[in-house]
Amino acid sequence: MSIGNKPIYSNSNKTVTVTLKEWKFSDGQPITARSVLFWMNLLKANKTNWGACVPGHFPDNVVSATAVNAHSVRFKLNAAYSPTWFTYNELSQVVPIPMAWDRTSLTSSVPTAATANLPDTTTVGAEAVCKVLNAQATDLATYAASAIWSVVDGPWKLKSFTTDGKAVFIPNTSCSGPIKSTIKEFVELPFT
Repeated sequence: MSIGNKPIYSNSNKTVTVTLKEWKFSDGQPITARSVLFWMNLLKANKTNWGACVPGHFPDNVVSATAVNAHSVRFKLNAAYSPTWFTYNELSQVVPIPMAWDRTSLTSSVPTAATANLPDTTTVGAEAVCKVLNAQATDLATYAASAIWSVVDGPWKLKSFTTDGKAVFIPNTSCSGPIKSTIKEFVELPFT
């Protein structure tokens, strides 16, 4: 059920390669190695603001992350790790994110993986992208209409959201993962 196939460990467990399944985001763009590298770039540039950051562990124990091809990512590690431990404790944190989120402002054009000079490829750019995403995350009233949050990869997408927490989800008809929505609407109702 993972977006990636079983990781392949090599180089005495100092290198791990993950091949992604050919799934797509709701905007039709493929989930690729670049989607993983985008997330890694944001994480490395902003790790002190990441709640799961434990100094010396992920992402510090990843020396480099590179795209082998469109659907495979290679992580070079700073030491040999147990494949079971690294897979379930470190790789489980990896979240491929859509290139539509790689913006330094809401008015900038929607990038694609082929776009040159993507903001996240520099530390300054990755920090700027995180500022935009964080600002959007705090603007609850715009969640349902957001050009950023409307691009998803799961079985549901947000139809409406109120600032008191009522969320209405509808099926993401573009979902390419193994679990599809089976009902017309899913509603989360807040209560005291």
